[in-house]
Amino acid sequence: WRGEKNLYKIWLSEVMLQQTQIKTVIPYYLNWIEKFPNIKSVATAKEDEILKCWEGLGYYSRVQNFHHSCKIVLKDYNGKIPKNSELFLKLKGVGEYIHAAVFSIGLNKKIPVIDGNVKRVISRYLGLKKEINLEKKNILYFLEKNISIISNAGAFNQATMDLGRLICKPKNPDCENCPIQQNCIALKKDIVYKIPIKVKKKKVPHYKMIVGIVSKKNKILLCKRNKKGLLGGMWELPNGKIESKETNKKALKRIMTEFGLNFNSQKYLGKARHEYSHFSIEQNGYKCEYKSGNLISKDHSEYKWIYFNEKCNYPIHTASHKILNKMKEILND
Repeated sequence: WRGEKNLYKIWLSEVMLQQTQIKTVIPYYLNWIEKFPNIKSVATAKEDEILKCWEGLGYYSRVQNFHHSCKIVLKDYNGKIPKNSELFLKLKGVGEYIHAAVFSIGLNKKIPVIDGNVKRVISRYLGLKKEINLEKKNILYFLEKNISIISNAGAFNQATMDLGRLICKPKNPDCENCPIQQNCIALKKDIVYKIPIKVKKKKVPHYKMIVGIVSKKNKILLCKRNKKGLLGGMWELPNGKIESKETNKKALKRIMTEFGLNFNSQKYLGKARHEYSHFSIEQNGYKCEYKSGNLISKDHSEYKWIYFNEKCNYPIHTASHKILNKMKEILND
């Protein structure tokens, strides 16, 4: 997407790149552009189509906000992304970072982009010794001052981000090949590894889960999560946390009862670990034969019985896919 001037494509790429590595994004970006080449194609697509195309990229609220905003652009601006900052910032999911990136790269507006890479580059260059978020005003002032005298604002922002990604890395920075090493205060004072000041990370919670592949007449049960909350709108297998001192079998029975399900038998499929941004889970998968019950769940809005090979038609989050893969291994055996 370097050199791209199409505002839709720039906007899309920046949404995808939030909290995600470039190498991960590239195949998703290319596939998305092929399926949804413009604002109208996104705006008129169903949510399940949108989520399916995003499946595996995570942080699904990003694409739901993008979908919502494309609908607004089509409805209120005839499919043209507003070039007015105030109007663009009103769109769902558009914050300071997206605004700065899209307007500087696509419209050459002199608005600096500030992401983690940029913060690290400038804090080292200026030798800023406070915790990085406390230095945001100083970083912004420095960037605004310098971008104002640059002819290509988009190139300035992209170069600064790339400098942090490729050269001024958190670990093992390549100071020898850095194009701004001559005036870097951190390098002069030999404090590159001390900047930015690291904030002590909180311990990430870890939960043990039960996940059930519930089968009925050669079909399995999928549940659609409510739109609000984590993984909103995605499809998944029935699941729940194992309570303290609770055995797997007791937890399985309790969780299935909470879903309104009774089952005849169960078969252990194995474990699968998955990490989210703020917590991690260890999933214990079970294949359960449906006996009876009316589906109920406060966290889900829809339920479907599907054939195993139909799962590719639904946007299913990665954690459930890991248990489905355990089932696939058994079927292949």
